[in-house]
Amino acid sequence: ADIAPTILGILGIDGPKMSGSSLLGLNAVRPLYAETMYPRIQLGWSELTSVIEYPHQLIESPRPELYDLSQDPGEKNDLAATERRKAASMRKWLEGQQTPLRPLEEVDAETAAKLTALGYIGSPATRGGANLPNPRDAIQLLPQMQEAFKLHAEGRQTAALAALKKMTAEHPEMIELWVKLGEVYEAVGMFRESAGAYQEAIRRTPVFAPEYVFSAGEVLIKGGDLAKAGQHATLLMKEQPANGHELRARIALARNDLKNAEAEAQLSIDSARKFEPKRQILMAEVLQRQGRLGETLRVLDSTEAKAKSERQGAVYRLDFLRGDTLARMNRFEEAQAGYRREIASFPANGQAYANLAVLYMIGGRPRDAEKVFEDLVAANPSEVNYLLAVRTFEAVEDLAGAQEWRRRMQQHRRTGA
Repeated sequence: ADIAPTILGILGIDGPKMSGSSLLGLNAVRPLYAETMYPRIQLGWSELTSVIEYPHQLIESPRPELYDLSQDPGEKNDLAATERRKAASMRKWLEGQQTPLRPLEEVDAETAAKLTALGYIGSPATRGGANLPNPRDAIQLLPQMQEAFKLHAEGRQTAALAALKKMTAEHPEMIELWVKLGEVYEAVGMFRESAGAYQEAIRRTPVFAPEYVFSAGEVLIKGGDLAKAGQHATLLMKEQPANGHELRARIALARNDLKNAEAEAQLSIDSARKFEPKRQILMAEVLQRQGRLGETLRVLDSTEAKAKSERQGAVYRLDFLRGDTLARMNRFEEAQAGYRREIASFPANGQAYANLAVLYMIGGRPRDAEKVFEDLVAANPSEVNYLLAVRTFEAVEDLAGAQEWRRRMQQHRRTGA
C-alpha cells in the first residue's frame, strides 16, 4: 500500500488519495504491521507478527522480542525484559491487527465430514496448538531440511529418503518435510508410501490444504487405489473444481472409461479460472486413448500456440504426447523429433527417453538407443532411471542389453556413480 505513494513522493508528483502513505521519513509514518503464517502452516512452528513504531520493533512470538532499530538495526539486543512498558503498549496495538488462523475443525460441515471420513480430522493434537516451537529457536533446522531437498534435486533419491525419514521422525511437526517425502517416494515409484506422506501432511497442517489433497489423489491413482483417489477428488470439488475434475478424469482413464474421462477432462478445462496447459494435455491424452489421433495432434498444436501467445514457455509432456501420437501413426522420424524436443525442454522426463530408445531399436539403431539411456542417467542419475533402461530392453526382448543395464544399476547402488 505504501509503495505507490513513496514513488510519487520521490518524483514530486501529487497522486490520488490512497490507503498507504509515503515511506520517506520512516519515523513519521503510522505503525507498520507485518505477519508470516509460513512457519505455522508449512513447518508446524508458531506464526510471527510484528509492529514497527519507529525506532522500535516488536516481534510477537512464543518469546516476544523488542528492538531499537535506530541503535540496533541488526536486532541483536532484545529489550523486551528491560522496556516492558513499551513492549506492552505495542503488544496491545498488535492484538487489534492480528487475525488468527481458522482451525481445520472450523471448515464448513460438508468439507469437515469428508475430511473426517478420510481420517484427516479427529486428531487435532497432531496439528499442535499451544506451546508451538518458536521459529527463532527452530530455524537451525532449515539448513538440514535444505540439504535433504538438494539431494532430491540432484537425483540422489536414496540419500534424500534417508535424510527425510530421519527428519520426519525427529520433527514430525514440520509439514513441508512430509510433502517433500511424498515427492521423493513418488519419484522412486513408491506410490503407497508417497500417498501416506501426503496424507500425514494433510493431517498435520492447521488449515485445509487442497494442494496436498490433489497430490495425494495423484499418487493414489498411480498406486491403484482408485476408490480413495475418488474421495480426494470429491474433497476438492468445492474449492478447486478444476483439480477435482482432473483427478476424476485420470481415475476414469485408469478404469479405461474413456467416455467419462473425456467429460471430466472437459469439465476440468471449463472450470479452470485461467488457461492451464496441463488440462488440454489431459484432454489430448484422452483423445489419443480413444484412437482419435488427428484430433489429438490438433489439441496439442492449439495448446502450444496458446502457451506461446501467453509466453508460458514449453509445456510439460506436450512434445512427449505428440511423439507418442505420431509413432502410433507410423510417422517415426517426426515422432523421434517430438521425443527429442521433450527431452531438450524437460530432461527429467524418463519416459521420453525410453520411447525414443524403443524407436531407435525398432529402426535398427541399437547404439543410438544405448546412447539415449546413457544421456538419461547422466542427466538424472537415479536408480529409477537405471531400472527404466532395464525394463525397456526387456520389453523389446533384448535380454543382453537388459542384463548390462542391470549390472550398471547394481554398480550405481554400490558407488552412486
